[in-house]
Amino acid sequence: LEFRRVLFRSKGVTFLAFCPKNHMLLSGGFDSFICIWDPGAGIMTHMIEDHDCSLVGICHVPTTDYEFLTIDSDSTVKHWDLRRLVCMQSWCAADKIAERDGKLEPLDPRAICALGPNRILISGRRMVVFDRDCIDPHLTSDWPINAIAFNQSRIEIVTPIKNDIYVWCALTGELLTVHDNLIEGSITAVTLGLGERRFF
Repeated sequence: LEFRRVLFRSKGVTFLAFCPKNHMLLSGGFDSFICIWDPGAGIMTHMIEDHDCSLVGICHVPTTDYEFLTIDSDSTVKHWDLRRLVCMQSWCAADKIAERDGKLEPLDPRAICALGPNRILISGRRMVVFDRDCIDPHLTSDWPINAIAFNQSRIEIVTPIKNDIYVWCALTGELLTVHDNLIEGSITAVTLGLGERRFF
């Protein structure tokens, strides 16, 4: 058994993750860099500089060989594809407005853990869970909402999603009705007609 000393960084390491299939060691720390190492050779092969503050956690996305998630001390989560060394998605895990107003305890993240291929848990002063897939397809959509119209007389919101029209109650957020397959392509714009009885 041979031990080899490898110099990681000067500001301190906050996490390490090893990917045995690809023989990669990932490290992150207070200097906000993600370093990719070849543990056999003891050398750093790549450095990713995309976070703006100290890194606090990393996790591998199950059922994939190259996807990882990182989180920094400002609650920014980034989803990485290490084959191409690109960030595929980025979001804030904390509700900054609610935290500022005192409605929520600050997240102050310290760790991130994959609970499966489509669910992650972030912990700190509290815990939050994020799902990749929508739980209720009537309330969320995998397709972008390109337009929106507000019916003032009925207090309803009209949104096109793909080639369907969704009508929502503006007071409760309840989905009222769905008009399916109105056209063959995707609906990219919507407006209400005179009297707000028709939409175009």
